[in-house]
Amino acid sequence: FRKALAAARDLDQVTAVATRLGDLGSPIDVAAHLGFVRDWHLVGPFDNARDAGFATAFPPETKCDLSAELKGKGGAAVRWRAHHTTDPMAVVDLNEVIAKQDDVVAYALVVVESKTERAVELRTSSNNTYKVFLNGRRVIAHDTAHHGMRADQEAGKGTLKAGRNEILVKVCQDDGTQSKVRWWSFQLRVCDELGGAVPVRVVSPEPKGKP
Repeated sequence: FRKALAAARDLDQVTAVATRLGDLGSPIDVAAHLGFVRDWHLVGPFDNARDAGFATAFPPETKCDLSAELKGKGGAAVRWRAHHTTDPMAVVDLNEVIAKQDDVVAYALVVVESKTERAVELRTSSNNTYKVFLNGRRVIAHDTAHHGMRADQEAGKGTLKAGRNEILVKVCQDDGTQSKVRWWSFQLRVCDELGGAVPVRVVSPEPKGKP
């Protein structure tokens, strides 16, 4: 089963093998095995009135200064905060962290280190419209919403530099009363073109539970 796990790339295959290993007393962290990111810096909300936020470059798209106080929706001051998701598949629930609001935008930032320069895919999913940037370059622009959420909905190709790399996710929320419209969340993993996790080290925010 461990050999099968090492070779598996399909999410269902990985989950099935991990379940068998768990039954045998060797539990597997599926999210970690697949390269999902659990630790983020979050900031928001910014304004998304009339769905204009998707095309608006708010300050985090220019510079991610984690110590800065930014002007959010309605002129309110907003600051970056560290967040660790405990969801089994590393989904970040922005309604939970930032609060349920209509017509808003939030940003999530993680800084990772790679030992070498290498090609990667940033595989993401969200029920919302969103963008993903790698070291300032946009690699995903997903402009449809309310279509459900499943892992690996989108894959953005990019290159990790040897050393420090910034991954920035922008997630937009509109208004509405249906339950699926109220979802405001995302997940992201760092992998190769076949879906195998790429070895990176999260350096900011410091992973929760790090010795």
